[in-house]
Amino acid sequence: MREFYRGAACLVVLLGSLPAYAGPEIHSWLTDNGAKVMFYPAPELPMLDIRATFAAGSTRDAEHAGLARLTNGLLAEGAAGLDAQAIAERLERAGARFSNGSLREMAWVALRTLTEPTSQQPALDTFVQVLTQPDFNAADVERVRKQMLSALDQLEQSPAKVAERTFYRTLYADHPYGNTPAGDRDALATINLAEIRGFYQRYYVARNLTLAMVGDVDREQAQRIAQSIADGLPTGAKAPAVPRPPVLTDAKIVR
Repeated sequence: MREFYRGAACLVVLLGSLPAYAGPEIHSWLTDNGAKVMFYPAPELPMLDIRATFAAGSTRDAEHAGLARLTNGLLAEGAAGLDAQAIAERLERAGARFSNGSLREMAWVALRTLTEPTSQQPALDTFVQVLTQPDFNAADVERVRKQMLSALDQLEQSPAKVAERTFYRTLYADHPYGNTPAGDRDALATINLAEIRGFYQRYYVARNLTLAMVGDVDREQAQRIAQSIADGLPTGAKAPAVPRPPVLTDAKIVR
């Protein structure tokens, strides 16, 4: 998975640590097709950070452990007819930084770009294509699947990771929180292209999107940017809430 920028999380932590004085407010609104937007103007540097977060983590995997991460990992491997190399070159020419990833409850796609128009617009155009027009080519699926299987090999050699995985499985059992975002070897081997496309079409929709934006743009510019991102996605429906996990009644030690 690519390195990610913790846009929304940084926004919350940053604001929580600020001293109590009047400053720029957080703007919040819904796009025309239902995406939630949070925007914080930060004119100090000529940069813009965007993070698109979806309720599309491993809690949505069901019996296909690893499906959320596999789907997210394929986004920048090919989109709108561009392969991964072409996407990377476009972003590099614009001086932009792209990242994506998937955890238990969420998946995200993020962009950091300069706000100078000759950099920002090409970067935004490429970002929107990656987010809204993934190709999901069979060859890319197999390559990312092999990368995930290799990551599982490394996970299984780490006592800390093995302990963490065992902890979640013991604590949550068959509850969705028990699913490991990295997936399961047997399940990963059987995930097919139709299941990947179906997952993307269900969860990567406007009403399941929270868009966090921080940077040197004003409210009007932010609204245009947010709408241009959301417009590329179907309206869809918000993902249902994850059911409450079971209540533990007894302590146990697992070695």
